[in-house]
Amino acid sequence: MNLTKLDGDHDFNLAYTRELPPGFPEGGRINGEEPDTSGPTVFEALKRQLGLELKAQKGPVDVIVIDQVEKPIGN
Repeated sequence: MNLTKLDGDHDFNLAYTRELPPGFPEGGRINGEEPDTSGPTVFEALKRQLGLELKAQKGPVDVIVIDQVEKPIGN
């Protein structure tokens, strides 16, 4: 749900660093490299750089339920 009251398309550059998942080992590596966590998180970057804040809330959500999947038969 978009509550920004911003209309139309926008092109933003947002600089942030990834947050490590809970339980990520100290000194752990991602793709062989130590992850850079020196910059702001995506949440901090949105607030500082764009003045936007993400807030958790409950609301309606579209859901697609797939009951069955079958392998396609050749032509």
